[in-house]
Amino acid sequence: MRSPLGCWQEGSPGVFIFAHMWKVIGASAMRNSEARAFAKGVEADALMVRAGDAVAQWLLSPAGSAIQPASGAGRWQVLVGPGNNGGDGAVVARKLHLAGRAVGVHVLPASRRSPACQHQLDLARAAGVPFVDAADVLKITSNDTVVDALFGIGLDRPLDGEAVAWIEVVRAAGCQVVAVDVPSGLDGDGSVQGPVMSASVTLTFEWPKVSLVLPANADHVGQLVVLSNGLSEVVDAEDDLRWYLQDRLDLGELVHARPNAGHKGTFGHAVLVGGSTGRMGAMVLAARACSRSGAGTTTVHVPGDGLPIVQAAWPEAMASPDPERGHVSALPATLQGSAWGIGPGLGSHADSGLVLKRLLQDPPGPMVLDADALNLLAANPTWTTFLPPGSILTPHVREFERLAGRTFPGDRERWDAARDLAVKWGCVLVLKGATTAICAPQGRVFLQRWANSGMARGGSGDVLTGVITGLRAQGYSPLAAASIGVYLHGSAGALEAASRGADGMAVCDVVEALPEAWQQLRR
Repeated sequence: MRSPLGCWQEGSPGVFIFAHMWKVIGASAMRNSEARAFAKGVEADALMVRAGDAVAQWLLSPAGSAIQPASGAGRWQVLVGPGNNGGDGAVVARKLHLAGRAVGVHVLPASRRSPACQHQLDLARAAGVPFVDAADVLKITSNDTVVDALFGIGLDRPLDGEAVAWIEVVRAAGCQVVAVDVPSGLDGDGSVQGPVMSASVTLTFEWPKVSLVLPANADHVGQLVVLSNGLSEVVDAEDDLRWYLQDRLDLGELVHARPNAGHKGTFGHAVLVGGSTGRMGAMVLAARACSRSGAGTTTVHVPGDGLPIVQAAWPEAMASPDPERGHVSALPATLQGSAWGIGPGLGSHADSGLVLKRLLQDPPGPMVLDADALNLLAANPTWTTFLPPGSILTPHVREFERLAGRTFPGDRERWDAARDLAVKWGCVLVLKGATTAICAPQGRVFLQRWANSGMARGGSGDVLTGVITGLRAQGYSPLAAASIGVYLHGSAGALEAASRGADGMAVCDVVEALPEAWQQLRR
């Protein structure tokens, strides 16, 4: 079951299916949930049929239109393994065949096969589903769509033999791949067991598995979709991870109404502090993004010689010139704001560090810290004691490791450390990546998957800083501002990657796509 985004207290019920986030679980939690369901009288065969039916329905729905086999030239090639994951695939093949689709079933040779899988294979044969002789060489074309039902979360060894050969054939064909539950070769906990099938879409059941949300596995997982096989209607998943996967519906519920009679004061005043010689572009990007976040007024405080750059590039922003040229050295007492973002292009000058320290010790409003503000904080770790409660920190991986004072072997360990620092400092910590982890001071971690190489460009973080600061200025809570900001940023990037391609898109394009991302979120 899901847990409501608006409820941070322990014990909050998660009773909605579509409008609330997914709990992320490990393989043992999934097996335990199934065992408890079986103890309550649920039949394994019934779960298998529901799972296969859910996959087939998704594949035949408008949501699955982008991965259909080429009309007239391709077919659904279903790869069936020896376990219950293979049984799911056999159900999918039967349902697709009965729906009039061209199907071919390839059964992986095995010395043993689970009884449930064998039963579903027998039903598929009885329904007239075409099976390819196991002795034949697997033949897949680019016109086909492969349904990967070889191995699920129960895999406890590296793939070998025929399974590896089949993965290589699929890879060489360059066709669309739909993974059932997990791509074959991944277990449920994040380990890569040798070769792994790379899916265009992964259709998992009830709860996302750990392996499916880790950034390192993004190219294997592709688009992640969570379907129901009815298990969560019987039992809840018990796991101590406290990780949750957010989606658009979760965040749409948090979006404030925007009154038509509102004025600029209604929507807050965001102040951005940063910029230094050679780095004024960061403040331009942050200011443009802040304006497109919906803030009523955006003011930038920049070095005196940077003022013409910002005003020429983004005249919508008001400007506060610093008395120094080349770096920020002081803040005027008259500068007021509903929320403050500090760090884009700030640099490491001692004067700028003192500005940051004073802002932390005597905060004029809610704070968002990014980029050089985080590097200054890492260089002066005692300043973390000054962090105002509810501050938002938005480090990328290297900035976070500087803050933490150490490196980490993998994403799981890094997310755990980020959660611990969020709790310790009483802040929201946004650890950016292909999967971004939004760590709440209550100890929960909220994940959003935005694997998009087009966003791997300098300046992307400055855009996020502007968006989140603008949302805080409008009165969003720290966690809501961080979550909605990450969504808008990631969604705008996805729109640009789809429109221009990941190679040619630029960070300024992401800013220009924010209005469309807003429209999608409000819909």
